[in-house]
Amino acid sequence: MLFACIETFSREPYLNVILIKSSYQFYLYVCFFVLEVGVYLNVIKVSHWGSL
Repeated sequence: MLFACIETFSREPYLNVILIKSSYQFYLYVCFFVLEVGVYLNVIKVSHWGSL
């Protein structure tokens, strides 16, 4: 999953330029944040449908 994020950044030229200019850790943080939000939303969705 993390490698998918890195792959996406390396594929996109625009993001690649930002990646070079910005810190690598910042993008890792953003990646993990997006994953956390995704998991959180999935848990809400599952618990919501489970309660119906």
